[in-house]
Amino acid sequence: MGQDIDVERRKQLCKFTLISIADEQSEGVALAWEHTVVARHYTPDEGLLANVLNVAARTGNPDMVTRVLDILPVLSLQPEEYHLVALMEAYVKAGKVPQALQVLSMVRSVGLKPTRETAHPILDVLTTPELVDQAFFALEDMKAQGQTIDITAFNVLMEASSRLEDVQRVRATQMAASELGVVPDIDTFNSALAVCIPAKHRALGDTIMEEMKQAGISPNGQTYHNMILVCLTQAKYDDAFFYLETSKSEGYKPQAEAYRQLAIKCSSSSDGRAKMVIDEMESLGYKMEFPREHQRGSEAGDRGGRKAFGERRANNGRGGFGVRREGGAGGGDRFGGGPRREGGPRRDGLPRREGTQRTDGGQPREGGPRREGGREGGPRTEGRPRTDGQRSEAGGQRRRTDGAGGPAEPTSRT
Repeated sequence: MGQDIDVERRKQLCKFTLISIADEQSEGVALAWEHTVVARHYTPDEGLLANVLNVAARTGNPDMVTRVLDILPVLSLQPEEYHLVALMEAYVKAGKVPQALQVLSMVRSVGLKPTRETAHPILDVLTTPELVDQAFFALEDMKAQGQTIDITAFNVLMEASSRLEDVQRVRATQMAASELGVVPDIDTFNSALAVCIPAKHRALGDTIMEEMKQAGISPNGQTYHNMILVCLTQAKYDDAFFYLETSKSEGYKPQAEAYRQLAIKCSSSSDGRAKMVIDEMESLGYKMEFPREHQRGSEAGDRGGRKAFGERRANNGRGGFGVRREGGAGGGDRFGGGPRREGGPRRDGLPRREGTQRTDGGQPREGGPRREGGREGGPRTEGRPRTDGQRSEAGGQRRRTDGAGGPAEPTSRT
């Protein structure tokens, strides 16, 4: 009789737990956990653990996630990525981004490889320059405490800065990699290239491609996609076709947006390749409703356009649309493309854009743009924006917070 009551009690407690989970009541889940698992009345299975983790993550309860992780050895389970991602998401929801960044290192420490998608919960909340700065300070503190900074955590800051369309912040963050003890990877460079698109900064794009080459990192499909869009921001855009053809020749399927922007650019320029671009796009299974304002240019340019552009060739510097890459004869170097033009990219800072005028007396500044200000007592990487108590070129002030998510009053670091 007593055993029957015990079994019934366990069933009721499990039911209470499941109801709480269904309603996403974090307090209810915690209470049920205490009365079942902690009191050893019930040993949860892996499915129930996953449900509890999901609720704890969505409601910002890292303590509850930690309790679930503590039970894994009892069930002879090894930590998986989704277990630790739940902890990271819970920290983010609780406004504790520094702790969330540390979780990425935990993921790596158990033999797993965090990815860009793994870090998305952190990326989604870094929506202002102040929050990005706080995340950078958190990485600095981790480094000062002897902790290892995962490259994925660093890339979160790169991508967040790129989304803010802040060229100087992106470059300054990139240059701080060695200070933080991380080695840039392909995602680092892709984020750097991405900010060149809204900035219409082709020269900087070329510089970043050269930096990738020097680092021994091969471009991937996203790299070529970004460079296509960077080239399309210029009046002379033939190199966009060069990168399109190079992407295909290396086995990458160009993204639909690349074809769409190519078609629009060609049409607005009365370039007969517009129809060819659309045809190729559709042959790959992409669907596009061509903007009405560009249809006339596309149709006019297409008359006789196919004959004019020759056969498709991916090698020797020519793309399938009959284009030779600007800046060099023949194939040349895949990254350099031949001799550099006057006033082109410089490795000692942000490259000067072609056709712009300087306002500082005409002499180039050594070391590129810098943001003044920095914390006392520690080394500062050249170009890293540090603006405790001072105005930055990005237009904001760096502020330390207590990790709760919002900016606090400016404080100086000693």
